[in-house]
Amino acid sequence: MRLHFSGLFLAAAAAFAFAQGGSAVVTLVLPPPAGQGYSALQSGAALPEGAASLYFNPALLAELQRTKGSQLYFTRSRQVLLPVLKLPDLYQDFWSLAAVAPDTSGGTDMAVGFFRNHINFGENTVTDRDGLVVDRFQSYETVYGLGTAVRLGCPLSFGATIKFIDSHLADGYAGSHAARSFAFDVGAVLHPRLAPAPHLGLPAIEVSPSLALVAKNIGPDVYYAEAWQADPIPTTYSGAFGFRLEAMDVAELEAGADMDYEWTRRSDTLNQVRVLGYSWRLATIRFGESWLNDPGGKRFEKHEFTAVEIDFLNLHRILRRLTTRDFHSPSAALDQGYRFPYTKILGTVYRANPHLEIGVRRIEGRDGGIRNGQKSRYYLVLSI
Repeated sequence: MRLHFSGLFLAAAAAFAFAQGGSAVVTLVLPPPAGQGYSALQSGAALPEGAASLYFNPALLAELQRTKGSQLYFTRSRQVLLPVLKLPDLYQDFWSLAAVAPDTSGGTDMAVGFFRNHINFGENTVTDRDGLVVDRFQSYETVYGLGTAVRLGCPLSFGATIKFIDSHLADGYAGSHAARSFAFDVGAVLHPRLAPAPHLGLPAIEVSPSLALVAKNIGPDVYYAEAWQADPIPTTYSGAFGFRLEAMDVAELEAGADMDYEWTRRSDTLNQVRVLGYSWRLATIRFGESWLNDPGGKRFEKHEFTAVEIDFLNLHRILRRLTTRDFHSPSAALDQGYRFPYTKILGTVYRANPHLEIGVRRIEGRDGGIRNGQKSRYYLVLSI
C-alpha cells in the first residue's frame, strides 16, 4: 500500500512559510487573503483596520471603534494559491468577526474577536501494490482564533488570542495523519491621536502614529502520527510601526513597516521578514502597495490592492463640509444630523456606522516567484 500526496502541501509550505527550520502548520504563518484598509496588504500589526486585524495583533481590537467609527465587524476573503501551478484545489478561505464595547467616559474600551483560517491542499490517493486506488481523501489545515483586548484608558492597548489547530494531512484507509493542538498570541499597541496645535489653524487634520509589539504562535510541538516525530510550530516575534493622516474626512494616508522574526528550537538564526507599505483613500476609492522581503524564504514580492470603500459616517461628514463650507472644524463637530444617533444596548453605548468595502489584492513576485500573479477578491468586508 502506498500513500501519494498531490504535492500541494509541500509546495505550499515552501512558498508561504518563512525559513522555518523544521516548524509545522503552515496556516499559522499564512495571513488573511485581504482585509479592510491597510490590512488588505496582508500586513499591519500596528494599524487597527477591521476584523482581520486580530490575525496580526489582538491588541488592535480595542482600538477599532476610535479609529474606524464602527463597533461590529465582519470580513471574508478567498484566494486560489500558487496560480502558476494551476491547481484549483489549492486555496485559502478566511473569515473573521469582532465586536467593540467602547467606554466613552473612561476610555477603557474592550473588544472580542474570532477568526477561521482554512487552507485546502487538495485530493490525495492511496494505492495498493498493483497501483490500484483504494482510497481518496482531502488534505487541509484550519486554525481557529478567539481573541480579546482592552484599552487602558489611554492610547495603550493589550490583547491575547488562543488558537486551536486542526491539521489533516491524511485520513482514511491509510490511517490518520492529523494534528490537533493549540497556540497563543499576545500583543500591545500604542496608538495616540494627535491634532495639530490650534494656532496652526488645522483642526480638521488628525495624525495617529502607532507602535506595536507582538508574539505569535506560542505553544507546544505538534505531531501527526508519532510523538517522537513532533515538530515545533513557527513562533514569531513582530515589531511594527504605523502612521495615519486624515485630512477633512476626504483624504487619508496610512503607512506601515512590519518586521517579523521566526524562531523555533531548531532555528540556527532569526530569519527576518520585512514588509513596508502604504495605503491612501480619496473619498470612496482606496489604493495600497507594499513590498515584502524574505531573504530566508527567498520571497521578494510586491502586493497591491484597489478597493471601493463606503463609510456612512465619513460620507455624512464630507457632505456636511460641502454644504456648510466648513473645512476647518474637527470631524466630530460635523456629526449633527447623522442618521444613526448614540443609543444604549444592554448597557453598552452604540452608534451604528455601516461600512462596506469590496476590492481585489494582487501579488507580483519581483523575482518571478511561485506566488506571482496570485489574486484575492475580498467580496465582503462589513462593519456597523
